[in-house]
Amino acid sequence: MPGEEQQSQTGDTGTTPMQEQQTDRQARDDIAASFPNPMYASARLQHTTSAPMQQPQTDCQARGDSAESETNSVYASIEDATGAPVQQPPTDWRSVADVAASIPNAAYGSRADRTDPGGTSGRGALCSFIRSHHSCMIAGIAVLLSLVGVGVAPLTFSNKEGISQLSSTVDDLKRDRNDMRLDLDKERNRTAALEQRVDEMNKTPGSCNCSSNAVILQPVRDCDDVYKAGHTTSGVYTIQPDAAGASFRVYCEMEAGVGGWTVLQKRFDGSVDFARDWETYKNGFGALVGEFWLGNDKIYQVSSFREYLLRIDLENWSSETVYAEYDRFYIEDEAAKYRLHVGVYSGTAGDGGDGLSFHDGCRFSTHDQDVSGYDCVASSGGRGGWWYEVCDLVNLNQPYKHGGGGDSAHGMQWHAWTAHRYSIKSSVMKIRPAP
Repeated sequence: MPGEEQQSQTGDTGTTPMQEQQTDRQARDDIAASFPNPMYASARLQHTTSAPMQQPQTDCQARGDSAESETNSVYASIEDATGAPVQQPPTDWRSVADVAASIPNAAYGSRADRTDPGGTSGRGALCSFIRSHHSCMIAGIAVLLSLVGVGVAPLTFSNKEGISQLSSTVDDLKRDRNDMRLDLDKERNRTAALEQRVDEMNKTPGSCNCSSNAVILQPVRDCDDVYKAGHTTSGVYTIQPDAAGASFRVYCEMEAGVGGWTVLQKRFDGSVDFARDWETYKNGFGALVGEFWLGNDKIYQVSSFREYLLRIDLENWSSETVYAEYDRFYIEDEAAKYRLHVGVYSGTAGDGGDGLSFHDGCRFSTHDQDVSGYDCVASSGGRGGWWYEVCDLVNLNQPYKHGGGGDSAHGMQWHAWTAHRYSIKSSVMKIRPAP
């Protein structure tokens, strides 16, 4: 009967039970295909007589192919440490889809939902849509995880290399900092030394003119004036023996209760060569804080200002010390070849005509201006400048001889004390105003 046939047809198409727990990929795809997207299902009902609208491709394999193509382009731009492109690990899209299919769909709350026919076809279509897209989402996540997994290796290597370079740079900066600190300390020491020198240069004593409340720098003519002005510490000071002349620096040796000595000559270690020419002896040479000759012009300026006594301190290589004092001392100017004048001797060095008094009235000679009349300087290989007289019994400017054992041409000598067999270790010639 028609009714029965209709009923039979209805029963054949609407009440056939769903297969229990189908896990096969194809079966799930068939079921998903039987439930098109709801938005396209409504269009299908309205146009039953016309060709159904085509649903856009949602196949996971097609989506996977697209993702794989994009992934390949990403990996092609990544290079490993050797410069070769990093190879993308192969992706088994079928396995990914199978894994996605094995996950139960939350849209089915019970078995009845799976067997509900007819009016629930929209629900089935929706569930199929979710299932199909859910699988694609899983595949997309898998692709992203693959990208991250392969990308971490080169990035990690790069980061380690960068950290190593940064650590090396920090070490270099630390070394530079230490070097800068050392340089800074050196500059500080140098600055302190320069400040000390400036302070010594500025030790020119002055006096206060109280009526005008002004400080007037009075010229000081020798180290005794410096001492009387209150500077009782030995050191380098500036004096001006001639008020119309230039000032210059001298080394002052201060003796408590006595006064200031202006030092003319000092030797103690042979660090300065005294075999110099006329012009050098005229202007002076050496360092005022070490070995030096003050200069014949300066000695003339100081000694011509007032009457001075001369003191000579000597020490030999056995650490024995002696001295010689002459109650008068001065020299003439350059035109007179700096002729020497000394007075009465006193002291422990010995004289008896064999000390400096032997050279009294002699002119000064150097190897380029020997006025001794006996070729004393030149014939002895260029000895130091001195007041020679056939030729010498005292000479404190001869070439230095370490350890003693000098002779008439080598080693400082004082004949009355050591003869020519020994060399004197140190000598100091200094003057101060006579009492």
